Amino acid sequence: MLYKTQTCKESRVALLERRTWGWRLLAYALLFSLPSCKSCKKEVNPDPLPPETQTSANTFGCLIDGKPYIPDGSGGFGGAKPVTGGYLTNYCNGRELQVWIRTYRKDGWDFSIYLENVGNKTGKYPLKYTTPGAPTVVCPPNHAIFYKYISPSETAVYATDSEYTGEVTITRADTVNKIVSGTFFFKARRPATGEIIEITNGRFDVQNQ
Repeated sequence: MLYKTQTCKESRVALLERRTWGWRLLAYALLFSLPSCKSCKKEVNPDPLPPETQTSANTFGCLIDGKPYIPDGSGGFGGAKPVTGGYLTNYCNGRELQVWIRTYRKDGWDFSIYLENVGNKTGKYPLKYTTPGAPTVVCPPNHAIFYKYISPSETAVYATDSEYTGEVTITRADTVNKIVSGTFFFKARRPATGEIIEITNGRFDVQNQ
């Protein structure tokens, strides 16, 4: 009887050991079959803006207080292209070619960046002057405006001035093919309310159309 009892106990121990190893093997199989943490996460584009190019891609983009702005064309009859302008075809008071870039979005928020005396010169162009801007003023100094037409009597305008400034860096100035590319950043104020916005990571690549 003692022999039988020991044999029974040994059988139970062996059975428990087999079950324990079985659960371990199952756990290992499940562990290695799970995807890695990196693949579990959704891939997020670190830069939703169009790339910085110098190929006449006719693109424009920036961050406004950290939120992406990409023009998509204006609404209404006929509409307008998302990005227009480039080099002005006329000289301003006999000076070198100017650059005037305009953007349009269906929500009504548009950009205007104007630079004087660019010609074929790459480099930095400061935005630091108080001006009504083009086309209100003929041949104005460098400026950038972010605006929205609200009604015949009201337009929301955020503009650079002598206090809220920025900079445009021209990386390609091709007066032959009429291609102008660059980057920009600036702060702008809405005079009617005193509200300030910050524009960062700006880029454009425009050819006259």
